[in-house]
Amino acid sequence: MKIAIITGASRGLGKELLDLFEKGEWFVIDFSRTGKNKNTVKIDLSDIVKTYSTIENTFSKFKINEIENIVLINNAAILLPIKNIKELDLIEISTSINTNIVSQISLIHLFMKYFKDISTEKYIINISSGAALKGFPSWGLYCTAKAGMENFINCINEEEYFSKNNFIGINYDPYIMDTEMQLEIRNVDINCFPIKNKFLEYKNENKLLHPKLVAEKIFSRIIKMDFTKTRYNVKEEIL
Repeated sequence: MKIAIITGASRGLGKELLDLFEKGEWFVIDFSRTGKNKNTVKIDLSDIVKTYSTIENTFSKFKINEIENIVLINNAAILLPIKNIKELDLIEISTSINTNIVSQISLIHLFMKYFKDISTEKYIINISSGAALKGFPSWGLYCTAKAGMENFINCINEEEYFSKNNFIGINYDPYIMDTEMQLEIRNVDINCFPIKNKFLEYKNENKLLHPKLVAEKIFSRIIKMDFTKTRYNVKEEIL
């Protein structure tokens, strides 16, 4: 059995990845809040306690000796709220951090815990961002999460270098895609996001990548096990 576990596969890049894996005859689990796929496990990543128990329950049902290949794609993330750090409230901070960091780390921890004895290569693909390497105004929480998750993957690789049946962590920057997140950015008040016009230009000048194109690049590398480094930027591969 070949298993792909994807977070946030109800739309955008996650949905395109799910479609590709299913066509490739993988058993695909979608952890998401609104997914409607045949193997969707509905979770709200901002609820860290329930998320942990739901994921643990799901993983515990697999028979390790039946798994041929397994990959985890950490894709789900929220950008909102887009606002100045001084204007944030506690609920916004906790919702963002719980969704984008705490639940994601919990998922990866459980993935490694339950599937550590599988002898084939096991990939953890973290969908990163340029926001992991650079700060943007009004994106304080999002940039923090992306930077944190990227370095968490780096730490996994440092640890797994010494492990038997090791996991391999990959950070994949999908560049700027034509998704609902971009729509959120274009709809925000410019007073809340002073560089909004730059993102309007990306759309007006057709510089946004289709999620399907990015998904195909990621999927191709996974099925070929074509990873020679631990960070990829789709801009360098396509543009």
